Amino acid sequence: MYDLIYKYKRLTFYICISLSISFCSSANGNQISIYIKSLESQLPLKGAVIDLHACNLGKFLSDENGEVQIQSDHVRSCVMYISASGYISLVRNLSISESTSGDKLTFYMQRQDQYKSGRIWSSEDQSPIPNVEVQIREINNNDKYTVFTDKYGQFSMVHSSNKPVQLAFYHPKFQNLEKIIYFREDMSGLGAFFMTPVKVEKDTKEMVPPKLKGYTSKKFTFRKKNLSNNIESVEKTDQYIIVLALLKNLDDLPTRFPGLDLKTKSKGNWTQVYLGPYATEKYALQKLNEVEKKYPTARINNL
Repeated sequence: MYDLIYKYKRLTFYICISLSISFCSSANGNQISIYIKSLESQLPLKGAVIDLHACNLGKFLSDENGEVQIQSDHVRSCVMYISASGYISLVRNLSISESTSGDKLTFYMQRQDQYKSGRIWSSEDQSPIPNVEVQIREINNNDKYTVFTDKYGQFSMVHSSNKPVQLAFYHPKFQNLEKIIYFREDMSGLGAFFMTPVKVEKDTKEMVPPKLKGYTSKKFTFRKKNLSNNIESVEKTDQYIIVLALLKNLDDLPTRFPGLDLKTKSKGNWTQVYLGPYATEKYALQKLNEVEKKYPTARINNL
């Protein structure tokens, strides 16, 4: 009788342990830790950008340990873009599934001293300007090449000498801009450039109706400089949100994120919990720096 009671207690103990482990695994969900390091120094890279928009997870910034933790309850495979100022960008395939949950992945980035990047903003609302034509020419040299800014207003160039270069910026909705860049040994990037929007001029003409002499009326027409007829005069501005979580059950939402002005949006069988929207990516990044101190898995996404 004593042996049977002893065996029963041991069996109950092992069952409880197994259930606890299973509960913890399901509560944590699928999680991957990604580490970004410099190939030359083997040191972690802070502020590296891990872009996972391809699989609808948003964009992440590595912390002081070069680490980014990605949590997802979806099994997915997508393309991951890794970029950091002064380093050659990486493009890697990333798969998130139950088999990779808890994995630690490390990627090494190679420094490119000749690689320089810059960014172009609107001087009116400090929003990034995409599709800006950037012509790059070395001073006292007629050879030049052209690059275009991406949707974040970023562009890059490769310059192998210390000679100054002339940058010319062209966009149909902004005034042309030219800058001369002088390179220094400690110069990691080109910095930010601001372009001024083309102003809409208002013309007035007096028109006298043929049957109502003595009365005048004003007809207003609008003219925009340097614009072709097939380009819209108003460009839609992207809106950015800070995604906190993807949830199936919203019952514990107020206690999980107390004191935040939360918004939700359905995504299939899941609900996206987010803050925002914010008109510019620059302002959204500032908010992200505040939020990720308490919620490190927060990330930026487009609305």
